Amino acid sequence: MPSLTAQQSPYFEAAAKGKAALERGDLSVAAHEFTKCIGFAPGEVRPRVERANVYFRQGKLDLALTDAQAAIKLQPKNPDGYVVRGTILFRKGRLDEALADAERALKAMPNLDGGYALRAKIRHARKQYDAAIADYTQVTKLNPTNVGALYNRANLYAEINEHDAAISDLEVVVKVQPLDREAWWLLGNLYGRKSQLEHAEEVFTRLIELEPNDSQGYLQRGVTRAKTGSKQDEALADFSQAIALGLDNKDILGRAYTGKALVYQQRGEYELAKKELLGAIKLIPNDATTLDMLTYAYGVTQDRENAMKTADRYVAVAPKSAGSYFRRAWLHGNSDDYDKSEADCTKALACDPNFPMGYATRAMARFKLGNNVGAEADVASALKLEPDLAEAHRVKALMALKLGDAKSAVQHATKACESSGWKDPSQILVLVAAYGSAGKVDEAMKWLDKAEAMGLPPSDKEDVARLRAAKEFVR
Repeated sequence: MPSLTAQQSPYFEAAAKGKAALERGDLSVAAHEFTKCIGFAPGEVRPRVERANVYFRQGKLDLALTDAQAAIKLQPKNPDGYVVRGTILFRKGRLDEALADAERALKAMPNLDGGYALRAKIRHARKQYDAAIADYTQVTKLNPTNVGALYNRANLYAEINEHDAAISDLEVVVKVQPLDREAWWLLGNLYGRKSQLEHAEEVFTRLIELEPNDSQGYLQRGVTRAKTGSKQDEALADFSQAIALGLDNKDILGRAYTGKALVYQQRGEYELAKKELLGAIKLIPNDATTLDMLTYAYGVTQDRENAMKTADRYVAVAPKSAGSYFRRAWLHGNSDDYDKSEADCTKALACDPNFPMGYATRAMARFKLGNNVGAEADVASALKLEPDLAEAHRVKALMALKLGDAKSAVQHATKACESSGWKDPSQILVLVAAYGSAGKVDEAMKWLDKAEAMGLPPSDKEDVARLRAAKEFVR
């Protein structure tokens, strides 16, 4: 067998070409050059490890594993072979074997950042979160330039809803690697989860700048702008651009139509919303958000038959989702079928015992059924989980009205309006009734006019008509 010294000029030339090909992402050329290196020096470990990494990136896991095994056989005390083999085994789902290799690597070299990184990913996969965070942190201490560990730790933090910690890691990643689209995506989504919509919009704008033809970027920015409530025209423009760029992607098209529907619902333009949602359903028939919105649109336009059909379909698609039962409970409540509304809320709470709206909606149903004790208990549960929940304060206000406690009714109705940003006319109508009960006619009329000016769904319009006709809300 020729020695490396005898072959070193062509060996190192091939190694340099392989490394250059790897850096520019040309994996086929990289594999070819590292194969030449192995031919020049069969006893060298490095080209075996490099080619294993290339095969791994190409998805050729069995070939990668063969090279890793060969590297370990050549140098059983070299930790690189164990890290590579462990990484391949991790991808294959063989976690016990992968962990054993991570431990072998760390035993051979206790300060090997790659060993900690591999063990962190295994622990993360097993939901051993504290141990995984400790390993990711150790990687960053040993190798501050290893942004992969920061990105993985950010993903873990996001998974356990420690959003601030995840954002902190990602801000470092995008600073070091400003072209890292995956990091930008996660950062934008986390800002969105925290309702930091301006920051989210900036991130998605950055993603569009990195790739101007990325339909997903326009879709996400559109969703962010729609949530602000003040950039509806810009949101519609983003959704339209997402549709224009994503014609071959049913998921993006469907979500863009759903996004447009969200804007139309914000404007009270429910017929336009239904049109968009029906288009979305054809593309993403089992999408929970779309089914939820379509049920709501049918409900507020009093199309009871289609609303119930869609609600039943939503439950069938998501039988373990609290949201599906909640939406059907809401629909039953709007139809004054409070027994069924209570039953569906109970199912929703069985799916998620920490669902505040489930308790608030069941409280309303129980109040309407005359079960004041049950209603009080549900309101208490809702407010314990979310002290500012508008719907819970709405029920408190209605219960106070029934008891003739006008002061408490005004207090809770005002809190409901504040919690909904004074943008929900249905909440404002409860405040109208509360002021009427308190004999404050001018205040009641002011807020009644305000509610009407905001644009009311048909069901609320009927309530206003009854109030104006009977004038029983003032005494």
